[in-house]
Amino acid sequence: MRIHWFGQSAFLLSGDAGRVMIDPFADVSGLRSRVKFDYPEIAGVEAALVLITHVEELGPRWVVPMHHRTPAIGFLEPADEFLDAFPPDRVHRIDQAVFDLPDRGSAEPGPVVFVPAAPGG
Repeated sequence: MRIHWFGQSAFLLSGDAGRVMIDPFADVSGLRSRVKFDYPEIAGVEAALVLITHVEELGPRWVVPMHHRTPAIGFLEPADEFLDAFPPDRVHRIDQAVFDLPDRGSAEPGPVVFVPAAPGG
């Protein structure tokens, strides 16, 4: 599975079975007068399924935090407090917004956390 983070809570999940878009956004220039929101508009993405959702704890194998402060958005809290809830060896910072998940989850109990770099940065 390939994951592309567009910023905020927008992700594109791609795999052999198809593509899923989660929480896409378009032109948000109207927000810029009130808050910092410098993620680029999502355009030209095709997916078999589009989800607008916030998922509660489901016991996931992988976690990718969203809704946190990055260089592109300044009105949210940093992800640090959320990430502190996981053992440090289970948190992996990725140096780009697009990354591939491993084929399988870890054999250890609990999720593995992936923190991608902010898009456009």
